[in-house]
Amino acid sequence: MGSLSCTLLARWDEGSADPWLIITDLTPQQAEICWYGMRSWIECLFKDMKRGGFGWHHTKMTDPQRAERLGLAFALCHFILS
Repeated sequence: MGSLSCTLLARWDEGSADPWLIITDLTPQQAEICWYGMRSWIECLFKDMKRGGFGWHHTKMTDPQRAERLGLAFALCHFILS
């Protein structure tokens, strides 16, 4: 079996039944385990924006600033409601 060049991140919060053990290709200086906690939230937001009824892929919006404001508003609503 070959070797794997990686960084192992570990976190075990008080009250958690199990630790988080994450392998990444980022260097130890670049990796921060708390960002991985946002991953599930980001994936849910993406689903809602694309397939969950918002239909972002069907919009004709071309102004990046308007898209940014709309995305921020949608993310805040998603965060508040989840």
